[in-house]
Amino acid sequence: MYDSRWTRTWTLTRSLQLEDVSTLLFYSSRIREMYFPSQVRPVSLGQLPRDVPLLAGTMLFRQLRALVCIFCKDTTWNVDFVLDKADGLTEMTATIKDPIDEPTKFMAVMQQRSHHLSLVSFEDRRTEEDTRRASIRLFGDLLQGAGSLRELHFHAGLQQYLHIWDVIPAMPLLSRLAFDSDSTVQGPGSPTSYHTLTVVKMNVLHPRDLSSVLDKVVFPNLCELNLRFYEEVDVISVRHLLSSILSVCPNPSFKSLRIYSTYLFSPFYIFRSRNPDSAEHVLDLSDLRPLMDSYPKLEVLDLRLQCPWVLGNDDLEAIARVWGPELTILRLDPEGGWSRSPTKCITVEGLEQLASRCPHLTTLGVHFVKTPSLHTPYVVPMYLDRELMQSSEEPHRLLYAGSLRKVPPTVKKMRTHLQRLFSGLGKVCSDKTQDEKRRRRLR
Repeated sequence: MYDSRWTRTWTLTRSLQLEDVSTLLFYSSRIREMYFPSQVRPVSLGQLPRDVPLLAGTMLFRQLRALVCIFCKDTTWNVDFVLDKADGLTEMTATIKDPIDEPTKFMAVMQQRSHHLSLVSFEDRRTEEDTRRASIRLFGDLLQGAGSLRELHFHAGLQQYLHIWDVIPAMPLLSRLAFDSDSTVQGPGSPTSYHTLTVVKMNVLHPRDLSSVLDKVVFPNLCELNLRFYEEVDVISVRHLLSSILSVCPNPSFKSLRIYSTYLFSPFYIFRSRNPDSAEHVLDLSDLRPLMDSYPKLEVLDLRLQCPWVLGNDDLEAIARVWGPELTILRLDPEGGWSRSPTKCITVEGLEQLASRCPHLTTLGVHFVKTPSLHTPYVVPMYLDRELMQSSEEPHRLLYAGSLRKVPPTVKKMRTHLQRLFSGLGKVCSDKTQDEKRRRRLR
C-alpha cells in the first residue's frame, strides 16, 4: 500500500491465525487504494489454517476503489486475494513491463467490471506480438462496454490493433484522455468532433507524429491540452502545431496549454546554439497573438520547446494585459535561446509590469537581463514554481533564479528584489537545467 506523503510497511512475524481474522477484517475494510509497484520485494502473508472461516463469501476490501499493479519479471504480484474480494473497484491501472505471463486474473476482472469503471490505465511494453495481441484484444473488448468510463490512459502502440478514435463514441462520459506513443498516431478515418473530452494529453516523438490526429479531430469543449515530444522541435514545427491547436480547440474558455520537448534531457542530446540574433527563424509575440485572441481566459501557458525567441518588455506587457487577471502559470521556454539586444530582451522592469498585472501568478519561467544592454554580463533565467511544492511542508520556492556557480552580489540583490516582487514565493535555488546545458556544451 502506498501513500503520496508516506509509506506504511507492515511485517508479519508469524502466519495468520484464527484470532487475527477480526483485526484483518477491520483494517482491510478501510483501505480505499492499493498500489503494487515494480521495485518492492513481494511479502508472503502466510497461509490461514483451513479452519479459519474467512474465505466463504467474505469481502476483505469493502471500500477499495482504486487498484494499481505493475507487472514485471522482478515482482510478479499475485493479486488474486484482492481481486476475489473487491467488488467496488472503479479505477484499475495495469502496466506490463517485461516478457511475463499474462496477468489473466487482473485483465478478466477489469473486463468483468468494465461497466462500473470510471478510470482505466493500461500499458503493455512487451515486444512479443502474440502476447501483446492477446492483452490488447481484451482491452478492446473492455472499452466497448465501458459506458461509465471518465478517464482513459493507454500506450498508443495499441493502435496497431485498436483504433481508439472509433472506440471513444462508445464511452459517452469520457472526459480525460491520455496516451503515449513511440510512433505516428493514427487519427480518425474522417473529421470527427469529440464533445465530451475536456482534458487531452499526448506524448509522441515529434509534432509530425500528431498531424494525422490534429488534422481530423475537434474538441469543442476542451479546457486543457498537454503535448510532450521526445525529439527536438524547430520553430516551423511549433508554428504549424500552434495553428493546428487553434482549429482543434475552438473553445474560448480553453484554460491550459502545455507543450514540452524533453530532448534536452535525452541521452542523444547535442548542444546547438539557439541564439535568436543569428537564427533563421525565431518565435515572438506574433506566434502568441492568435492564442491571446482565441483564448482570453487562459490560466496556464507552459512552453518548454528549446527554441530561439525574441520578446521584449512591451511584448511581456501585451501578454499580461490579455491574460494577466487569470494567469497562474507562465513559462516562456526558459531553456530556449534568448536575445540580449536592447529592444529584444526582457528586463527587471518588464517583470515589474508583469507582477502588477498578474495577481494570481504562481509559476513563472522566463529569461531576463538586469539592464537592456548588449554588454550585460549576467543573463538570469528565472523559474518560479509553486506547483512542485504543494505536497511539501517547506514554503513555496523561487526556483532557477541565477545559474552561475559563483553568484555576484548584484545578482544576489536582484534575487532579493524578485522575491519581494513575487511575494508568494520564498526560497531561491540555482538553475540546474542551465548548468547541465553548460556542462554538455563543454564536453
